[in-house]
Amino acid sequence: MDLLKYGFNLYSDFEIRIIYEDDNDLDLFIPLGNRTLNIFFNNLPEYLNNRFQLNDTENMIIRISKKTNNTLSTFHFLRKIDIKSSTLNFIIDYKELSIILKEDEFNNNLFINS
Repeated sequence: MDLLKYGFNLYSDFEIRIIYEDDNDLDLFIPLGNRTLNIFFNNLPEYLNNRFQLNDTENMIIRISKKTNNTLSTFHFLRKIDIKSSTLNFIIDYKELSIILKEDEFNNNLFINS
């Protein structure tokens, strides 16, 4: 799956499935296996640690824009398979970001790097 054509730079140790697509958006579904997910952001203000942690994260949905003038994406972290089980969601501008999703021995890690 070539997400770079939309300017979305994602490397993942996990399977990525397209669950919805139209002319404007693309929804990616990523099963994570009900594990702890550490989310790392670089370049946060000094008063914040660079890591956020979510327990029992089963799945992740990322909605990206297919429009060239829109580089916003929404990340949803789910305890189950449905969007109503979301424990956290946020929007980022992915224009100049590298996103890495890694599986480690005891947890999963999501790195959002500029």
